[in-house]
Amino acid sequence: MSETLSQQFPNLLLSEFSIEDVHTIKNELTYSYSFKVPYYLVDASSMKLLKIPWADILDTRRSLSSEDRDIDYLYRFPTDTVWEDIEIVLPAGYEPMDLEETLSLSSEVADYQVDMSYDQGVIKASRRIVNKKSIITPDKYPAFREYYNKAVRADERQLLLRKAR
Repeated sequence: MSETLSQQFPNLLLSEFSIEDVHTIKNELTYSYSFKVPYYLVDASSMKLLKIPWADILDTRRSLSSEDRDIDYLYRFPTDTVWEDIEIVLPAGYEPMDLEETLSLSSEVADYQVDMSYDQGVIKASRRIVNKKSIITPDKYPAFREYYNKAVRADERQLLLRKAR
């Protein structure tokens, strides 16, 4: 896990990693971990930028750059459901500006939802992606393309932190 996370966070310090029921075979795998990333925030004048560190971040797909398609599009994904809960302890004296609390996207192919809250120096974020089907016909492609590109932008969104009032 440390190697995977260090690709996104080069200075990562993994402090805890556990897998629930590792000796039980079932359809669901639940794991948790804690880590610190020194100097993760980006300075922006007197403020700071924070990108939520989703583990299974959606990436831009060149195959979705076309406006339309003549053949089916195969949407490959490693899991049918991804659920991430994150708690981020902010540096003392900072708070988020304009925290968008809920973002929901839906398509025939997948659903995406992010919920965020802030309380006493901690941002709590929950993200759920439910992949429903993998073959997208040409007539459904434009709607899927729009959904997926919005979800990628949501994953890449950064929060602006200001000095607490």
